[in-house]
Amino acid sequence: MNASPSDEINDGHWTEAQHVTHMMVGMFDDYVCNHPAVRQTPELAARADAILEALGDLYQAVGRVRP
Repeated sequence: MNASPSDEINDGHWTEAQHVTHMMVGMFDDYVCNHPAVRQTPELAARADAILEALGDLYQAVGRVRP
């Protein structure tokens, strides 16, 4: 989804951003971090863990900056 300069951010946008990020955290953990090929490959597991942590950080950041 590409935002145009004329898009105004409303309360629903903040809720949606946080909700979608929360869903992505759950899906990424369930389907990527816990995939046998990822779990059993240390390099992949480390990368997946870093991504999961970054998604969690994004979720928290949205909560901090939303008005």
